[in-house]
Formats: sequence, C-alpha cells, structure tokens
Amino acid sequence: MSNNFGEIVFGAGTAILTPAAANGPTNPTPLQLPIMQELSIDFSGDLAELYGQDQYPYALARTKVKIECKAKMGAIYAALLSDLFFGATLATGQAIPVLREVGTVTTHAYTTVHAANFATDGGVVNQTIGQPYRLVPSAPAVGQYTQASGVYTFNASDTITVALVTYTYTSASTGQSTTVTNKPMGAMPTFNFQYMNNQFGSNLYLEFYNATAKKIGLPGKNTEFDMFDFEFSCYSQIGGNVFYLALDE
Repeated sequence: MSNNFGEIVFGAGTAILTPAAANGPTNPTPLQLPIMQELSIDFSGDLAELYGQDQYPYALARTKVKIECKAKMGAIYAALLSDLFFGATLATGQAIPVLREVGTVTTHAYTTVHAANFATDGGVVNQTIGQPYRLVPSAPAVGQYTQASGVYTFNASDTITVALVTYTYTSASTGQSTTVTNKPMGAMPTFNFQYMNNQFGSNLYLEFYNATAKKIGLPGKNTEFDMFDFEFSCYSQIGGNVFYLALDE
C-alpha cells in the first residue's frame, strides 16, 4: 500500500535462501523459511571520529558496515539445517524416538513394539510406583533391568507389571538424516538471500548475493510451539556487488 509518505509494509514477508552450487548440495534448491514469525535485516556501520580540543567531532567517516539478519520460524525441516548451516549431505532414513511406551511385563520381560529395528535405550519407569529403573549388564536385581535388542528383562522377584519404556528405533524408508562431521575452520555453506513482501499491496524486494549462517536455535518451551531462531550475515561478491533493492515508490 502506498501513500504520499511512501510505502506501508505489513507482516514478516517471505525469505528464500538458495544454497551456492560451489559449496552446497548436489542440486541446490531454493529453501523458504517456514511459518516465519519475525525477520529483521539490520545495516550497521562503524564510525571513525575526528576530535580536536572541543567536545564534538569535526568529522565523521563511516568505516566497516555489516548486514545482520535474524529470523524466527514456526517450523523447521532437514534441508534447512543441512544445506544452509551444517553443510552436510542428507540420506533417506531416520532414528525415531518412542516416549514411554506402555509395556505389559510378562514372565519378567517385555519386548518393545519396534524390537526388530531397535537402536538405543532411553530408560524404564515402573508405571505403578513411578520409579525409574537402573540398567545393568546382567542379573538384574529388584528395581533393575537388562536390555538386548529391544527386549527388557527384570528380576524374577520384581513386582513390576507395566513398564514405561523410552527408546529409539530406525526406519530405512522414512525421513531424512545425516551425521555432522568436524570440518576445518572456514568451511561453511553460503547462499543467496531473497526477501520479498507485498502483503499490504506494495512491493518490497531485496536480494543479497552472498550470505552465510551464524546461528540456528532449537528452543523448547512447555505449553508452547517451538519458535526456531535463524541468524545469518550478508557480504559482498568478489566484484563488489552486495545487494539489490527494489520498491514501488
């Protein structure tokens, strides 16, 4: 929407980040920041000040300028993490958590639903009394258990009848995953950043030719949806171009 005072801009707009082919995935794909709640693009410069004997400077000169971007998102997906921050390669398959699976203990043992693809143990709680049990390598006493390939075994004298079992299992055909490795300093993915907003009618468009991520936050808060933080900085191309700006007014 435009008026005599210029453009009125409403909402968080849309951010599209495209990994650079040189240091990105095999098929660089534009990635949109999902369910964006906030986005700030801040330009800030350092000032050199020339003083004499008086209180106020006689001259100012802008020196270093930086472009800092901060986004807050209501969702996240694997390519956003791998292609834009970690520089890792995704593969099909995933580890899936199971939280407090309710298991009926029969003959002092319980076999988890996903025992065939069992991966890691996450602990056992006796549902009746709320007591966490301790893992031991063999011969469990009362209040202890052993675990082998998703089968949980308890002491023959233990009165546990229902076990709340937490664990992970693997799926080779669903989801995406990667293992992040330790890379030399300076290794990082870069990307092109496009910001566009016409939610109120007027067109605002910015394209930053080079950017790199500096922070991804995965917060968790009880009773609320996670709001993921993503911060990145923009910089110049070798030829000197930094960004393109376009408005209706």
